[in-house]
Amino acid sequence: MPLMVVAPHQLFSPSGAVSNGYLLGWSMLLWFGWTMINIPYYAWGAELSVDFHERTRITGWR
Repeated sequence: MPLMVVAPHQLFSPSGAVSNGYLLGWSMLLWFGWTMINIPYYAWGAELSVDFHERTRITGWR
């Protein structure tokens, strides 16, 4: 299963006792998965056009 499905499930509905390490580990995996989705999404706007004003319009629309 993808990381962005498993991490929130384990974080918000644990099946047993929860420790600080459990919370830290699943929170870090959730953050890592979210980062892996967002970095390419935000970088994509700069690659769509060579014109500065067009890039600004793309980013503003997003």
